[in-house]
Parts: sequence; C-alpha cells; structure tokens
Amino acid sequence: FFTHNVSRYLPALGVEGWVRGERDNEISRCFVTSDAAAYVWGQGTPVYRPLRFSTPIAQLACGGQHIAMLTTSGHVYTYGGNEVGQCGLGAEAADFVQEPTIVSSLLQNVVTSVTCGPAQTAAVVSPYEFYTWGYDSTTFNTAPSPTLFSHWSYIGDDMSLLQIHFGPQHTALLVETFDGKTGVWAWGQSSVGQLGNNKVESQQRMPKQILFQERDKDSSDEENGDNEEKKVVQLAGSESHMLALTEEGEVYAWGSNEDDHLCLSAGSSPVTSPALLSCLDEYHIRQVSCGVNFSTALTKEGEVIAWGKNDKSQLGKEEEQDSANKSYMPDRIVIPDLEASEDSEPVTVLCGDAHSAVISTDRIAFVWGCGANYCLNPVSDLNCLVPTPLAAQITTLSLGSNFTAAIFGTLECVTDVPQYVEKKRSKLPDLRTSQTALRGSAIARSRAGSLGRKAGSAIKKDEAIAIKVEEAEKKEEKKK
Repeated sequence: FFTHNVSRYLPALGVEGWVRGERDNEISRCFVTSDAAAYVWGQGTPVYRPLRFSTPIAQLACGGQHIAMLTTSGHVYTYGGNEVGQCGLGAEAADFVQEPTIVSSLLQNVVTSVTCGPAQTAAVVSPYEFYTWGYDSTTFNTAPSPTLFSHWSYIGDDMSLLQIHFGPQHTALLVETFDGKTGVWAWGQSSVGQLGNNKVESQQRMPKQILFQERDKDSSDEENGDNEEKKVVQLAGSESHMLALTEEGEVYAWGSNEDDHLCLSAGSSPVTSPALLSCLDEYHIRQVSCGVNFSTALTKEGEVIAWGKNDKSQLGKEEEQDSANKSYMPDRIVIPDLEASEDSEPVTVLCGDAHSAVISTDRIAFVWGCGANYCLNPVSDLNCLVPTPLAAQITTLSLGSNFTAAIFGTLECVTDVPQYVEKKRSKLPDLRTSQTALRGSAIARSRAGSLGRKAGSAIKKDEAIAIKVEEAEKKEEKKK
C-alpha cells in the first residue's frame, strides 16, 4: 500500500494500477481508478476495502467508528458504528450499519459540509442552519435522527457558523458576527476541563462562551489601541483536550494535561480555561490538529511540528523507554520526500487518536504514528516513525479514531467540472493552482443548490458529458 511497496504496479505519471498486499494469508487487493474511488482501512477493516459507492463524493468525515459522506448533490450517506444513533438513520436502525446509507430525513436539504465526532455527526446547510445527531450535548441522551440546532438565542442572532467540533460528550461552535468578530461557545459534559469554563467536571446544557485571556500587554500597547479581542480562526480537539488558533498565529489550549502533554509547564492537572502556548512563540501557526494527548501544527513557513506524548511514534520520532510517562516540547517533523522536493510542501495536517497525516500541495498524503488495527498500512500493524507516502494521489483524506478513509483519483468527480489534460500526462489536475480547485468546488455547491432533490438527474447528466468528451477525444486521436 505504501509507495515503496507498490510503485512497480503504478505507471509513473498515472494512478491506475493494482495494489495488493498479504496479511495472515488474506489478500488485500484493489484497483486504484482514475475516476475517484473511496477506500477505508483500519479497525473493523484490516483489509484495504473499497467502498461500494458510485455517487460522486465531495467530502469524507470520520468519527470514532463511523463515516459520513457528502455527495456533490448535497446528500449525506453514513455507515459504521451506530450505537447512539450517530449514523442518523432513525431509532430502528441497527447498532452497526454495514454499507453507506442515505440519511433520508435530510433529503429536503442541500447539505454543504459534514462533521463527525466520537459519537456524533453534523450536517451544515448554511451558516445559520445545521443539524446534529448521535450523542446530544443538550439532553445528555441519544438522538438517532437529525435535529435542527435551535439555540441561537444563547449565542446571538447576528452570528454565523464557521466550524463545529465534537468532543466525547460536548459540542463547541466557532461563530462570527457580521462585523468579523469571532467567538467560541461550548456545552455538554466535561470530565477534564474541555468546556473551558474554569471547572474540571461540569454539565452545561446550553451554549456558553469560552473566554480567551489576552497575552500580558504593557501600557504602550493600550495607548496604541492594540488591545482588541482575539480572533479565533480554527478549533481542533480530541477526546482529551482542545486547541484554538488565532488570526495572529497563536495557539490556546485547554483540557486534559496528563504528564504536561500541552507543554504549559503546569504539572499534570487539567487546564480549565484557554491558556496561551508560549512554547510556540517562535512559530507562526496556520493550522492545528489534535490526537489523544498530543498535537500537531502546520507553520506559515510550511513546517510540520508536534508536541505531547510519543508512546506510539505520534510525534514522528523514536519512542524511548520512558516515553509512556513523558511529554515532548514542540519539535519539527522531518518528511524526507518533501525535504527533497522544491515544488511541494505541506498544506494540511490531520490526527486520529494516535496516528497522523499530512497532505502536500501535489495531493500526496504522508502517514505516521500508531499502526495498531492496520490504520496506517493494511498489510502491517507496526508503528511508523517516518512520515510515509501513500501509493497514489488523493482528493480527500480523513482520519477516524483508529482507521483511515481516502478517495484516490481525479478531482473531476468532486468539482463537477471536468478538467482534461494531454494523454501523455497524468489525468490528475494540479492542486498547486488552488484557484482552479476553489472555483470548481464553488460551481459544484452552486449547482447543487439549484438542483436540490434532482440529484439523480444531475449525476446522469455528468455521465453523459463525460461520454461525449471521451468520444470527442477518440475522434481527435483517429484524425491524428
């Protein structure tokens, strides 16, 4: 599955080929197609398994043991663990859903994004309308069907949604006012300070704002008017802790601090309100991600750094004998393939419970960390110290607690606007021209909004266009 294992099966410039491996006499084999195919591997799926799903997928989201998929037509499919209704298929659905199943109660809506937590799922329709299901942070009970969020009065009618985050038993929202100010609101149950309300254990049924302390300023800062509220641009979290990234590239942390894995030099007590990570002062952070008791970040300079526990090679460094009871300060993770490249750099970092991934500008994914349950490599359960590339370019990657899901292939299927290149070159568009991808996804969302429930006809029309283009190409080849 890794590049060095299967490179002989893949054409140098394409993505089509057989990938095969062997584990305990089981053969794991799939065809990496050029028209986008989704695959899942890890706990529950130790053999590299293709999803039997023909509808074009725009987004994948992985939870604790379930997956949500958003199609280009704005419909949501889910499958996997469903013990508390996190698949959103109703009270009569089984505790485990075997195959992707449409969330029928959302068919009247055009969903624009999906988010999964350990036992929850959310579907966003607009910045002012979203649905949640699974564990309910308001009632502390299960909600097996999508429920419209109806607590805006606690937050403010002038707020719009930027991001949803789910913890084990809590929910956090990043919202923005009309004039560009942001705020973080949380509710649910907290066992190690995840609600950021100055309490280690608490129950909070309705949203309450989390306050961020300013860095100590001298009088000159106040005179110059440099005492504005922090603008949070991203939330990240795991079952143990939370991070918030500000517009200035600063990072705040709160929650569990076992063995000081937050690197706050504050012992091992839970941190019950956002604390500025001064250990990151030398970096300008542009993205953060959280695993259990460790964190990763991407800097403005294109470096990947990590800190916290390293008992399973989560930090991309060799485990030491005492690593189970030791936390490490932020340090750079070396990605050999990207170090040797002048044209590619990291653009996204992701974390599962104990494994991580980086996606580069040319859409190569590098994975490392805990290999248990075959979540890194379907043919090995060993931990991986060095970030190792997957065998083919990806369009989407998502990490669950201890499994991984990806879509390999072209971007055409998720942007709704085919982009063809010469036959001699790869059919994969170059993501380094990011405006192309952004423009394509914007057109897809716009078209999805106009089509609404006519998703089936849209897919057929796309297929007809593809056939016509293919026939035109064949005619051109005959002329040559």
